[in-house]
Amino acid sequence: MILRPTIDITKYQDSNGNYTESGRREMMADTAKDYEIFSERYSEDVLSHQKLLDKINSLLSERTDTAYAEICSICESYEYHKLSKIFTDFDRFLSAHIIYQTEKSAGIQGNIFSLIGSVDDYVSLKQMTFYLFRRIQMCFPEDETYAFFGNILNINPSFFYILQMLDESCTGNKFAVAEKLSHYYEKSGYKNEALLIKSFSEKKYEYIPINKQKIYHPDRSYNHPQKICFITCVNNSLMYNECCYYISKLLVPAGFEVETISISNASGMAEGYNMGQSKSGADINVFLHQDVCILNPFFHL
Repeated sequence: MILRPTIDITKYQDSNGNYTESGRREMMADTAKDYEIFSERYSEDVLSHQKLLDKINSLLSERTDTAYAEICSICESYEYHKLSKIFTDFDRFLSAHIIYQTEKSAGIQGNIFSLIGSVDDYVSLKQMTFYLFRRIQMCFPEDETYAFFGNILNINPSFFYILQMLDESCTGNKFAVAEKLSHYYEKSGYKNEALLIKSFSEKKYEYIPINKQKIYHPDRSYNHPQKICFITCVNNSLMYNECCYYISKLLVPAGFEVETISISNASGMAEGYNMGQSKSGADINVFLHQDVCILNPFFHL
């Protein structure tokens, strides 16, 4: 795919910098032509993406070293890297072959490719892992975060996967996250993984103490009872569940009521929001994307 080229607008203007009538027509024609080229190239990229995606998913289903090696070759190809700049799933899947090659060199049997059935499976696992890192850094209740960790442990990716995700994540305090992950692994009976993650983090990440602030003020009073409704168009349950988790952590003043409404059968976001609003009896409606997590517990105060 090519991006629409920058147009030299001076050729559509007179000597005073004003657009001429013929210049306007020419500019519209040039823009339409460029957009047509853009659309054709993008359509080609969509087809190429689907073809490669089907190929990778088919190879994953074979469950053989030969198939996994071919996936690595695909991920290292120019075509894949070009498409990864356009399609999010390819961009997120890119690190999978790096993890696989590291695991293979280390002789690990349960490699990352053997744990997933599709590119989407890896993308979901990766998203869930980043959600875990953020929950750890936000210092949410230990039992809840540990239970969420269990979802990843059930899939049981290697510690190489965890280390790669730490490197890729935007987590601010990676040392603290790694320290907590090490604790969770040890608590779950994986002592070797716990030691390896701890050792790796101590060498690579700077120690930053977690600043646990008291964010709830019981002496504060609120005199304006309200009902707040969060309305979301949903097509990804993992994202929406994480979104709702953060909504559940908002500090709700006395007299306030919070509800969530999800819309999954709308033809578009505008229609979905209108459908949600018609279902809501709240004084305040908040229209929220499914991939947005409200980190500030005082968001609605």
